[in-house]
Amino acid sequence: MLYVLACSPDRLGQKIIELENENIPVLDMGFELSTSLKGKFKFLDILAYENIVSIIDNRAIKLSPLQKRIVAIHNLGILMEPSLSLNGSKILKELSKNIHIIILWENQIDQAGKLHWGNQTVRFYFDFTGINLKNLQ
Repeated sequence: MLYVLACSPDRLGQKIIELENENIPVLDMGFELSTSLKGKFKFLDILAYENIVSIIDNRAIKLSPLQKRIVAIHNLGILMEPSLSLNGSKILKELSKNIHIIILWENQIDQAGKLHWGNQTVRFYFDFTGINLKNLQ
């Protein structure tokens, strides 16, 4: 299941602390992915995909035995990096079949489930239309 937790950039730190206080791991995907790719120059698209899956899979935890694992992520701009040729929306949709993923989002959200950066609605966005993207408060 995919969740979005909208917040202003100045409240991101507070939201991260709140989630961590609930024992939910919070990942800075820009930092995590760029660190995992440091010094790599070939097959970046394949490595990036594999590393995203690995990072999220390895850090997600179960809060109770009856629930799916859960993780929160933010700083997703790296998933739009042209040199990585990723489809961030598709990757997160796939991962969310087995892991609850909370997206901390500091930018714009359209009613239909499109997450984007300001006026970049056509070029840079995550498209979660057609799935049940849950909004958290």
